[in-house]
Amino acid sequence: MQATHELDSTIKNVVQEIMRECTNKGVQISDSFVIYFVKLLMLDPTWGITSGSLPNRNDVQIFVKHCIHRLENQSCPSIITLKMQLYFMSNFDNIENMVVKNRTDLKARLSPLEKEVLETQTDVKEDLEKLYKKIVYLVTLYSGMGNPTVKAFRVEKK
Repeated sequence: MQATHELDSTIKNVVQEIMRECTNKGVQISDSFVIYFVKLLMLDPTWGITSGSLPNRNDVQIFVKHCIHRLENQSCPSIITLKMQLYFMSNFDNIENMVVKNRTDLKARLSPLEKEVLETQTDVKEDLEKLYKKIVYLVTLYSGMGNPTVKAFRVEKK
């Protein structure tokens, strides 16, 4: 427990040092991005920063210099990509929640059509074609494969 607390304070100090150096060099960057960036770099075992052991001061200084060097170039594609990832992680639900919500909304919207299809009983050819069209609409909308109102799409499904 003591080592974990000391490691957390070391990370906090590293982030503060990186923020201070970036400010001194005129690099505008958010503290949340620096924390995200440091945590990502810490996943690399070559830095020697693990949850079980504290890094020595020399390793920390090299790590800080590397972080500052990477953060100085704000137009680097990898930094831009990481900023986008942090933005989406911060502002959107995870993918599983989004998929569940989408499926729930879709089910709620399509349930009247589904109920109508299931309750239809007919032997008349015209009604069977209408039922077929509704089934095609329903399957297409449930699967997310396109717009069933486009005639070319319906013809392709047949």
